[in-house]
Amino acid sequence: METRVFVGVAIVCAAVIFISAATPREAFTQSSVDAKILLLSVSTEPRMAAATTQHLRAYCDRHGYDYKALDAPLDTSRHMAWSKIVFLLRNSMNYEYFVVVDNDVVITNKEIPITAFVHRFQFDANLAQKVMVSEGADGSTFDAGITILKPTSAPLMKMLWSLATLPELKPKQWQKDWDIDVLRYYYNHAGRPVDISVVPHRTLLSFETAQDPLAVWKEGDFAMRLTAPSEEDRIKKVAELQPYIL
Repeated sequence: METRVFVGVAIVCAAVIFISAATPREAFTQSSVDAKILLLSVSTEPRMAAATTQHLRAYCDRHGYDYKALDAPLDTSRHMAWSKIVFLLRNSMNYEYFVVVDNDVVITNKEIPITAFVHRFQFDANLAQKVMVSEGADGSTFDAGITILKPTSAPLMKMLWSLATLPELKPKQWQKDWDIDVLRYYYNHAGRPVDISVVPHRTLLSFETAQDPLAVWKEGDFAMRLTAPSEEDRIKKVAELQPYIL
């Protein structure tokens, strides 16, 4: 059944370049090219969101990006995480790029614009690519703590919404879980499709702790995903980071 499902998936979605080679930070240059960009955060943890939102707003203010925080579901039939897809589909033609940021991610270098990632990894030039995510720190396929999406990702988002309803994916479980689980399922079973670009550690996203030492955050990195299990510890870490945020 899964084979039949993803033969169809391969037809619906076009093919992508998987970026696996490490990229030296020295080669990571900023871009002055303006683009209409919106940062979107979705949270079910008000205290955690309050700790990180100030950095998101300050980042958007510096670069002239719009910012939207969702604290209530746009579709009550699914977990709050799915609301980002609803929002994207409703607003897909209003922006050149959407940047979805989890509430446990802190932007630590506000000098780097989103367009730096877009151009450095040729995300703008590669029309097949629709979504940009980072290599996972724990050996997983990727981490979507920061996800950059083009308006052309709308058909893929619709497909992910539908995939979660398939009997093979146990809809009651998947619909209450993060949409990222369905995105990973699609990526793994469709053979690393070309519409998803996975960029190296410590470019788009770094990690507080990681199995791979190359993924661990260093001062000057763009963003840190907090990995402490408790919300209280993650909030404390945000405060500890203050002296190192550029």
